[in-house]
Amino acid sequence: MGAGGVGEDMELAVVVVVALWGPAQTQPGELTNDLTAGTECAMCHSNAAGTLAADGYRAAMMRLASVDPLFQAAFEIAIADAPGQTGFCLRCHALTGWLDGRADPPDGTALLDSDKHGIACDGCHRMVIDPDGVPDDWEPGDIDPDWLGFGNAEITIDNFPFKRGPFAEAAPNGAHVSVYEPLFSESVMCASCHTVTGPFPRIDPDTEEQIADGLPEQRTFREWLASDFSLPGGQSCQDCHMPESMDYVSSMLEGPERPVHDHSFVGANHIAQVMTASLPAETLPPELHNLGSAALAAKSKNIAFLQAETATLEIVGVDLAANTAEVRVTNNTGHKLPTGYSEGRRVWLEHKVTSADGGLLAWTGKPDPQTWDFESGREPLVVWEILLGAGSELKSFHFLQSDRIIKDSRIPPKGFVPDDETRPVRWEFEDLGGGKLAHYDTVEVPLGEGCFPRRLEATAHFQTASGEYLRFLVDNAPGFATTLQAAISSAGGAPPVALAGADVWVNADGSITPYGGPRSCDPVGDGDGDGDGDGDGDGDGDGDGDGDGGDLNGGCSCGPSDARGDLGLWCGLLLVSGMVRRRRR
Repeated sequence: MGAGGVGEDMELAVVVVVALWGPAQTQPGELTNDLTAGTECAMCHSNAAGTLAADGYRAAMMRLASVDPLFQAAFEIAIADAPGQTGFCLRCHALTGWLDGRADPPDGTALLDSDKHGIACDGCHRMVIDPDGVPDDWEPGDIDPDWLGFGNAEITIDNFPFKRGPFAEAAPNGAHVSVYEPLFSESVMCASCHTVTGPFPRIDPDTEEQIADGLPEQRTFREWLASDFSLPGGQSCQDCHMPESMDYVSSMLEGPERPVHDHSFVGANHIAQVMTASLPAETLPPELHNLGSAALAAKSKNIAFLQAETATLEIVGVDLAANTAEVRVTNNTGHKLPTGYSEGRRVWLEHKVTSADGGLLAWTGKPDPQTWDFESGREPLVVWEILLGAGSELKSFHFLQSDRIIKDSRIPPKGFVPDDETRPVRWEFEDLGGGKLAHYDTVEVPLGEGCFPRRLEATAHFQTASGEYLRFLVDNAPGFATTLQAAISSAGGAPPVALAGADVWVNADGSITPYGGPRSCDPVGDGDGDGDGDGDGDGDGDGDGDGDGGDLNGGCSCGPSDARGDLGLWCGLLLVSGMVRRRRR
């Protein structure tokens, strides 16, 4: 279905939406006890040191879900693309308004300022497992996503205003009743908002045949569930994204110090916080005014998290015959790298080769600091990403029109066994046996032509949103375009984060040594760095190591014939195939 056919097929689309996005477990208007405003929670759950739950949550992406400029622009575009169908977006992005019936009309015009706080604290702390079909002896580890409704924010909210959490013996307090909820120890708690299915039937881009009822746009939970991280002794979403520290849970100092989970929800997005803080005050609810310092803190924390936890990069070999090096990027996360929202998010490899005399021999994957795309002629050899398409439009950022995945090259997590919804598309990873795919990808990068040793710098970068995607939002969301452009400028565009890298010397014998500073150029490639080609390191070219320039027996040597022989060796070393390949190893 092409972009131009959406209007003609809208009636069919609505039927599909009802089937896929059918009623959430808790419906609008069903709660007689409204969700508590986050500002009330902050009265006790924040302190001057900024270490409590409400402090971290103030600039968390879940907190900013309804005011994030990238979302606001994408939402405007979705309203134009699929009128009447965008109410489901508000289930996660403006949960309070949705539950109170203000997601009707679905364009968000009925939302109040009090609705614009993303996922309200109670959205999680009153979440329960739908009791239908759940055994009474349910314990953490018994994962069944269907208990939550699973997907597109189908969740059940307890009508009673108890505050649920992961502690079986919560200390009594004078503000509310605290209840143990084993769901808080499970990754499945995150599944409903991090499993998103598009409205149109999924089409195979190669055969044009329908292969599923809906497009699996996000499957972060499924990726985790199919990995080693979900096995006993593994790591939950909360283990990584909500690390613990010892503190008081409340500024009232009720109860003893105990493990407190970081509610900043550290993750990948490191530009939206600063963008949101730059928005005009009149467009934000009062509690988000003066967000600047909290936004910068959240940005710094997320960048540190990305660089410490996400990936490793190593140079695993050199092929002198092909004149290439093998660079391996390993995914250390519990889901695909990258995961989540498809539009614009990507990881790529930058590699740069210089000779010891400073000559630039090769450079790919270089980002342009003006457009935040890639410099012409220096496009990356590999980009790990998911790309969606809409009918005849081979690549589309129109989320609600997309009906196919045209590429999914994202690196799997360790132990990953894909299913039909999470399988790579038009990309291959090494099969490790038992259906498991490798949690790394190996790329052959060219070393260029020049003297040895050659300095190889390789870096894996992550970008929250590509320059292309930002321009798409500005160009297609006219009502929000000016505000968005100002927000983009405030964040410095879409600068990437360097996840991991390596800096080495590649020597003429194919060995690799860490870069430790400048070395001399050896044009003959004998690897000793003196430039004479004989390998003895004395610089006179005769190979006897005495530095006098004579032959091996101490006599005179005319040199030209030897030089021609060395030149032939050098030329032989520099024969290259010109091919750049990904190698499955």
